[in-house]
Amino acid sequence: MGEDESALKHLDTLLTGKGEEYKKEAYLIRADIDNREGRMSDALVGYKKVLEYDPLNSELIRKVGDIYFQLEDYGNALNMYEMGIGKGMESDNIYFRLAIICDSPGKLRDLEKAYLYYKIVIDRYPNSEHYSYAKKRVDFLEKNFYHYK
Repeated sequence: MGEDESALKHLDTLLTGKGEEYKKEAYLIRADIDNREGRMSDALVGYKKVLEYDPLNSELIRKVGDIYFQLEDYGNALNMYEMGIGKGMESDNIYFRLAIICDSPGKLRDLEKAYLYYKIVIDRYPNSEHYSYAKKRVDFLEKNFYHYK
C-alpha cells in the first residue's frame, strides 16, 4: 500500500468520525492528495467541503477555480475567480484566465471584461509570462472596438 493510500484510509476514518475539529483538515489533505494524483472531480468535492468550513479562504477559492478551469467548466471557474478577487485574491494567472474566459467564443464572451482583465495583466504585472499575449489582445481590442480607446 502506497503512502497516499495509507493516508487516504486514515483520512476516511477521521471523516466518518464525530470529531468536527478534524474534518476540515482531513478534507483539505484528502483534496490535496486527490488533486496531486489527478483526480480532479474528487479534489473538487473535497475543496468545496473545506469551503463550507472556511468560505473566506481565497487560496481554496483559487484551487476550486483552477480545477473548474482544468475541467473546462469555464462558467464556474469565472465565478470562483471573480469571488476570489472580491476576497483579495490577485495574481497575473487569475486575471489572465479571466480574460481568456471572457475573450473566448460562447455564452461567457464579454469583450469589455476581457479587455479590462488583459489591461490589469499589462498594467500590474509587466514581468508576467502572459504580458506579451495580453498586450497584443489589448492593442487589438483598442484598434477594432472604438469604445475601448
